[in-house]
Amino acid sequence: MSHLAHYLPYIIGVTLGLFLFTVIGLQSFFPKWVKWVFGIYYLFPIAVLQYLQNQLAEKWYATTPVPDQFWDENSKLANIFAGLFFIPLCLLFITLYYNWFKQMKSTYHRVLLGLSILPILVFGFIVFFMFVFTYGYQP
Repeated sequence: MSHLAHYLPYIIGVTLGLFLFTVIGLQSFFPKWVKWVFGIYYLFPIAVLQYLQNQLAEKWYATTPVPDQFWDENSKLANIFAGLFFIPLCLLFITLYYNWFKQMKSTYHRVLLGLSILPILVFGFIVFFMFVFTYGYQP
């Protein structure tokens, strides 16, 4: 179980990254350069976040118990990256829903698309909570 807990942030990051790249890649109304920009934008911060968290761990995990300074720095880092990840993601989904709504011909399909926003918002909140809890947990 401890191995899973150690790799959980990587598993979550890779899974969400693949999901995001799939959603962006399948959209025909985005030019290819926009898809590349989003891909690079999300790959680079994920790598930087992992690097910075490893640096924090090497700096502070040498002492036991882990001091409060580590948890404060880790929480600040997680909050910064939460904004870097989720604000552009919200803008992306607003753009996606707008374009999907324009493409819908019937009122019935537009209503169904509008109703699908609720599960997406709940899922987004859960993912945001998991991100902040997994990366920025402070006991």
